[in-house]
Amino acid sequence: MKIMLTKKANSRIRIAVFALFILGLAFSLIGPKEETILEIRINKQVVGYGENRSEIMSMIDDVKDELAAKYYVEELSPYYEAALNEIEKNGLSPTSYEDFRNAVLVDQKFVTPGYKLSVDEKVYAKAINRSDLEFLINNVKSRLKNDHENIDAVVFRESVEITEGNIFLRESILQSESDMIVELLLTGREQIETYTVKPGDTLTAIASNNGLSLSDISDANPETDIDKIYAGQKLFLSKPSPILHRK
Repeated sequence: MKIMLTKKANSRIRIAVFALFILGLAFSLIGPKEETILEIRINKQVVGYGENRSEIMSMIDDVKDELAAKYYVEELSPYYEAALNEIEKNGLSPTSYEDFRNAVLVDQKFVTPGYKLSVDEKVYAKAINRSDLEFLINNVKSRLKNDHENIDAVVFRESVEITEGNIFLRESILQSESDMIVELLLTGREQIETYTVKPGDTLTAIASNNGLSLSDISDANPETDIDKIYAGQKLFLSKPSPILHRK
């Protein structure tokens, strides 16, 4: 049986459907929403969370100002991209300034004007202050003078330069690293290789396996009687190769 609706009934149905649509829209606009929080990313790496954009940007500036004061630098530029993304909170809470600061300082992606110490165009040390690199060079010269008492001044064979340039803050040498760098420039310790003698080893076999001659090993171990090697003994396979030499 076909039911025929009057125009009046059709009109009422349309009004009811429209009213339901309006109610649904209103509920979606004023109804309960998922809680959100701002995710802080630096160079795409998540470093913390916050609820207020201005507070987050203030934290970023505070870290920069703190580092500038610590290293006594006036110009300090962030070398990163900071992004704030709104995500569902899901129990996340704002990151404390201390935790945020520590996360940022892991890489210390801040650039500042500084100086570079180069030997034959290869950079061996960087510092915020030129005087720190001059101190290194003077220490090297003092050590060489002490080893050769008959000389008054030291002139290097190599081209030694201190040049200006931007450096990452974390690259600036610390006072505790000065002696290590002086030692490196004088001895090239990073180039020394060692070998632990195994039972049954012979000097000829050790030399052959490492592409050396017997005289190479003898020269690298001047204080060792290499004719009487024994298991567990450590042999240098290369001589110290100083980076700086006096003329």
